[in-house]
Amino acid sequence: MVNNQIVTCIAIPVYNRLDLLNNCLDRLEKQLSMDNVLLLLVDDGSSLEFQASVLNMQLFKRDDAVYIRHEKNMGVTASRNTAITWCREHNIDIVIMLDSDCEVSDNFIEKHISLHKEFPDVACFGAGINGVGNGFWAIVDRIMSWAPSVP
Repeated sequence: MVNNQIVTCIAIPVYNRLDLLNNCLDRLEKQLSMDNVLLLLVDDGSSLEFQASVLNMQLFKRDDAVYIRHEKNMGVTASRNTAITWCREHNIDIVIMLDSDCEVSDNFIEKHISLHKEFPDVACFGAGINGVGNGFWAIVDRIMSWAPSVP
C-alpha cells in the first residue's frame, strides 16, 4: 500500500491486436485517472510496428502506464506470469487481469476495488466482461466469467 491506500494494477497481455487493444483502453482510460491505479501492458512478442504504435499512444507517456515486451511470443500464460511477477516486485495490492478484447463497464475498476475493501479475506473475484468479435473466446466471454488461479 502507498500512503495507506490500495495500489491496483490493470494487467493486459496482448499479441498484435491493436484494434481490439484500442477499444479496451478507450473503456479503461477514464478509470485510470483514479489515484493508485496503474496500467501494465505485457506485449507477448508482437511486431515492432505494434510496439511503436503502443509506445506512441498518449496513454503510455504517463507515469501510471507500463509497457513490458517479451522478445518472442511465449503465450498468454507467460504474459500473465510476467505481469504477476512485476506486480509482486512493485508491491501491488490488487491485480486485475484483463484480455485485450475485453470491454469493461464504466465503473469496473472502482467496483473491483470496493469488493476487495468490503471482503478483504477474499483473494480473487471474477467479473462479467464483454468479449468482442465472433471468435470462440469472445463467445465464451459473453457466456461466462472465469479467472485463472495463481498458486
